[in-house]
Amino acid sequence: MNPVSMSQLGAFWSDFSVSEDDEHSLNTGLNILSQVISHGAIHDSSEHSPKCHPQTRKDVLKLILDWVDDPNPSCSVLWLYGPLGAGKTAILQSIAELLNSRAELPTESTGQCGGSFFFSGGKSGRDEGHRLFSTIRYQLALNLPSLRDHVNNIMASNPILHTKSLSVQFNSLIVDAFHRLKQEGTDLHTPTVLTD
Repeated sequence: MNPVSMSQLGAFWSDFSVSEDDEHSLNTGLNILSQVISHGAIHDSSEHSPKCHPQTRKDVLKLILDWVDDPNPSCSVLWLYGPLGAGKTAILQSIAELLNSRAELPTESTGQCGGSFFFSGGKSGRDEGHRLFSTIRYQLALNLPSLRDHVNNIMASNPILHTKSLSVQFNSLIVDAFHRLKQEGTDLHTPTVLTD
């Protein structure tokens, strides 16, 4: 292996430049957003939560997946509740993984995971509610290409949006995203957002 001198490396990098016109293509807004989210709270992070053991919780998993896949559910929010230690986190982790595995072949008739946030007391970033909507919105942008430019533009135009009140964040980062999907007449099923 031949060593490379700093002057050679500098000459190599000097051939590259970025103009202001390329700023949008660099995903400035998404880069800003990626710096303020809770990476550990996302279902596929290295801090992920346990999932259901194979062949367990089949009935509750089917019930949730049936609701997710229903194009006209009777309610827009499904609340999974139970006593401490009942396995709610494992169930939601399993659902997130199942929905994420569908992402390669989204169809009109199946739901997909738009994003997830798994709270965890005492774990930095996962115990802070103010990171919830930024984290979900970031995942929506990554998982739904039709939202990517919109998210990039809104964060680039207001880089401190993540510091606003939770109601402003919710409306700007979440509600507007779903309105945009509806306005564009996307053929995809409404993406599922999971919080625990």
